[in-house]
Amino acid sequence: VGNGGVPPPPSLSGVIFGDSGKDFYMLFDSWTDMGGKDFRETWPCRDLLLFEGSNTTTCSWLNLTAIVGVFPSTTSVSSGSVSLVSVGGNVTLRGGKLKPYCKTGGSTCDAYNASTSQTVPMQTATNAVTPSVVLVTASRVGSCDNVSINAMLSNGHGGRPWTSATWSVYALDGDSAVDVTSVRATLSSYGTSLGQLLTIPRAYF
Repeated sequence: VGNGGVPPPPSLSGVIFGDSGKDFYMLFDSWTDMGGKDFRETWPCRDLLLFEGSNTTTCSWLNLTAIVGVFPSTTSVSSGSVSLVSVGGNVTLRGGKLKPYCKTGGSTCDAYNASTSQTVPMQTATNAVTPSVVLVTASRVGSCDNVSINAMLSNGHGGRPWTSATWSVYALDGDSAVDVTSVRATLSSYGTSLGQLLTIPRAYF
């Protein structure tokens, strides 16, 4: 409790990604008035917080000291229409928006000071999900058909575009290795754009 029995304004303890990367958790060092929000009420994070993607990310209070934020859908992010905060990116509490919790109400609460603007870096998840690769293709194709590979079920990218994709391709004709340089080059040419069918021309087989 501060001078004259007035508690100090809440301070940011930190902000951390959820394990899936699709959400984050912000913690405060003391009970807050939740910025005038209600428990479980969903609101645009920009009302209280500023970070890359705060305009499109939704937040809610879990309790008097914790906010959970949920990032927009993977589709919006993959399309390039939305960019989101990454590990190490700044998350700022807007000044003048948050006060200490006040049980009594009235003039006593009016005397409480609001938090000043505070910025902390986004921390990596405690148990971040490991990427899981899922490739779907036909077991057989006709001699006149291209080969299509679907990697869209792969997960673990935290609702963001993949940052890298490396392909390993091997083929045998009997006991002899087959040159798959063109196949590997074609797959690599898609880069991290895995939200589409990957097509390998039939001429390479």
